[in-house]
Amino acid sequence: MRNLLLTGRPGCGKSTVIQHTLDLLHLTAGGFFTAEIQESGRRVGFGIQTLDGQSGVLAHINIASPPRVSKYRVNLHDLETIAIPALRRACE
Repeated sequence: MRNLLLTGRPGCGKSTVIQHTLDLLHLTAGGFFTAEIQESGRRVGFGIQTLDGQSGVLAHINIASPPRVSKYRVNLHDLETIAIPALRRACE
């Protein structure tokens, strides 16, 4: 089993690279990536997209949750029901 963590500046194409590589090589993979949520051209949060098609909100400025990262409040429900299970499935 191999694990890959792809990092880079926002908007540089990390998610696109993952999606195209999986399609091109006909690979099966697990895990998730995040993407900005924008409203009126302004970033207001981050979404979760699993490699098996589930999606949710990871963090948003309008979520009422104690944990936060900078101005974004963490959506514990989607983190626990979408992101963490995607990582567990990927490790199996």
